[in-house]
Amino acid sequence: MEKEYVKLSFVGDIMCKKQQIEVAKREDNEYNFDKCLKGIKKFFEESDYVAGNLETPITKNNSDLSKQNFSFNTPVEFAESIKNNNINLLTTANNHALDRGKKGLLETIQCLEDLNIEHIGTYKSEKERNKIFVKDIEGIKFAFISYTYGTNANMNKCYLKKDEYYMINLFRKQEKPIRKYNIFRRFKRKYMSKFIEDKFNYKRDKFFLERVEKDIGEAKKKADYVIFFMHSGGQYNDEPEDYTRKLMKFLLDKGVNFVIGAHPHVVHGIEKQSVNKFGAYSLGNFYAIPYANPNQKDDLPDYSIILNIYFSKENKSVKKITYTVAKSVKDEKGYTSVKLAKDIYDSETDEERKEKIKKEIQTIIRKFSSKEEDKILYEYILY
Repeated sequence: MEKEYVKLSFVGDIMCKKQQIEVAKREDNEYNFDKCLKGIKKFFEESDYVAGNLETPITKNNSDLSKQNFSFNTPVEFAESIKNNNINLLTTANNHALDRGKKGLLETIQCLEDLNIEHIGTYKSEKERNKIFVKDIEGIKFAFISYTYGTNANMNKCYLKKDEYYMINLFRKQEKPIRKYNIFRRFKRKYMSKFIEDKFNYKRDKFFLERVEKDIGEAKKKADYVIFFMHSGGQYNDEPEDYTRKLMKFLLDKGVNFVIGAHPHVVHGIEKQSVNKFGAYSLGNFYAIPYANPNQKDDLPDYSIILNIYFSKENKSVKKITYTVAKSVKDEKGYTSVKLAKDIYDSETDEERKEKIKKEIQTIIRKFSSKEEDKILYEYILY
C-alpha cells in the first residue's frame, strides 16, 4: 500500500576522530567504515530523505588524515559508508570545514560529488553558492540552507578574503587570531566572550545576515518549506546560550519553517512557534566516540536525537513531528557504531545496566522535549 506521507529525518553531528580512523584501517592502507552506521540503516529505509551534519573534511589522499583531537580529515570511505547507509544530504558549513584549508574544503566537495552525495553549505563558486538547493519529494518542494557561526580560524589559521566568502556560509566574521602575548586580549577572549562576541548583533554582522535573509527569501519563493541547518552554540553547554537563542528567533521570524541545530555535541531542547515554525537547538552527536573525554560523561554525548517530520502528500501539510533516540557505542576492538537506543535497551540482559540505560534515555528525552516518558520506544510523538 502506498504511503500517504513524506517522511524527512534529521541527524546531528557526524564525527570521525583519529581513533575512529585508526580502527577502520586495513592492511592494504584502505579503510572500512561499513559497520559504523549499519545498525541504523533499516530505520532510515523508512524515511524518504535523511540529512545530517558532516563534521569533517573528506579526502582521497590519505597523507594528511586526522592526527589531532580538534582538527579533522577523513578518508573518502567514510563518506561512502554514510551514503550506503541511506543518508542523502550532508551539510558542510561547520567549524571544521577549513581544517585542511581551502584545498581541503574543495576536495571535500569533489569527493561528495564523485559519490553523488547531495551537500550544502560550502561551495566551489559564487554561482553555486547563490543557487538555493531545492529537493522535490513526492510533489512537495523543500529548500535546504546551511550556515555556521565560524570555522576555527584562530586554530587552523585559514582566513577567507572577502571575495572568497562564497566558499562557506557564515553567520558572522571568522574568529580573530589569538595573540598569545597580549594578556588583556587572552583574558577577554576566555572570560568575556559570552558578554561580547556571543551576543547577537545585527549591526555588527549585517553583511553576513543580509545574505541569510536573501537566501531565506529566495528559498520561500521556490519551495513549500524552508529547512535551515544552524551550526551554532557552546560545546557541551547544558543549554543554548544567548547568541544561539536569538539566532534561532531571527531565522524563524525571517520565514524558516524548521531550524536544525548542530555543534554543541550534546542534546538541547526545542523552540516552537507553530507546527510549521519549529527549531531544534541541537540533536547531539549522531556518530562519535563515546566519552572521548571522560570528563564529559555526565553530559551523555554518546546519545543523540533523530528528528522525523511527516508531511501529507494530499495537502502538503505537516502531519506530525516525532523523534527517536540513538546512541554511539564502542565494541571491544574500539570500533564505534550507531544503534537505536531501544535496540540497546532491549538486548541488555543485566538488569542493573538495563536500568541505567533506561534512565539515560529518559534524561535525553527530558532535555529534548521537556516531557517525561516511562516506556522506551522507537519513536516518540513531539507534535
